[in-house]
Amino acid sequence: MQVLYNFLNLTAMTATFDVKLRDCGSEIHVTDDKFIYMNKLVYIPVKPDSVIMRTGRTVLPIECVYNRVTNVSSKGLQPTWIPIFSTKMVNTSLTFRLTLMNDNWTAPTTTKTFSLSSVLNFEASVDSSNHYPMQLFVDRCRASESASMDSSRSYNFIKHHGCLVDGLQKDSIATFKHPRVQPNVLQFIINAFYFSSDAQNPLQEIYITCQVKVVPIGQTDNRNKACFYDKMHSRWLSVDGMILSVDAALLEPAVLRESTPMARSGRGQWVNL
Repeated sequence: MQVLYNFLNLTAMTATFDVKLRDCGSEIHVTDDKFIYMNKLVYIPVKPDSVIMRTGRTVLPIECVYNRVTNVSSKGLQPTWIPIFSTKMVNTSLTFRLTLMNDNWTAPTTTKTFSLSSVLNFEASVDSSNHYPMQLFVDRCRASESASMDSSRSYNFIKHHGCLVDGLQKDSIATFKHPRVQPNVLQFIINAFYFSSDAQNPLQEIYITCQVKVVPIGQTDNRNKACFYDKMHSRWLSVDGMILSVDAALLEPAVLRESTPMARSGRGQWVNL
């Protein structure tokens, strides 16, 4: 392909060419840290009127060198294209936390002993500083008399992929705090309780185990939700601002009693470890 000069300066004896890097058959060479575009500038003298010439054909190699700073492709990016650096971030581990907070939610609580009149503030969170924005959900939570998942006495107060079913109990004010303070944080409250089958024990130890997950922001659906029961209007609401249709047969209060009854009134203390 022949390209004429764009600007000729006879005084300085220079010619300026304005050509795109990939035009004129340029070749590209890639190293670990460089992109090198290579081409040739060919000078062919104009044939004079004379029978002799004092200049000849000249070929000058040209290289344009650029540092590699991120992913670069000569092809157009497709919607499904994922940069290498973001893939590396996604593959790093996530740090989840379930924290029992103080009354004003400013710091973790300093006590692990609670009376039955206490309201417990839980905060679930994930450190997403090295990831694309993510939304956190508490899939289910279980209270038990021991840390073992085989504990004979247990009570599931969050289940069905994020529904705080404890709020259906007449003596419960359980709810998710809404709206969220951040997409990667979810806060909820429940009343302290004890297992009524061990009512003679004045000091029960209760363990809380929760399954927490994250999804890309905007992927809220029936399996990714944080819902609580609005007793005043007899409906299920989402922390993320939706009215939900939840199967009443799955969430009726009779189902909540599990295998071991629990109580919220009486004498005793509530312990979290």
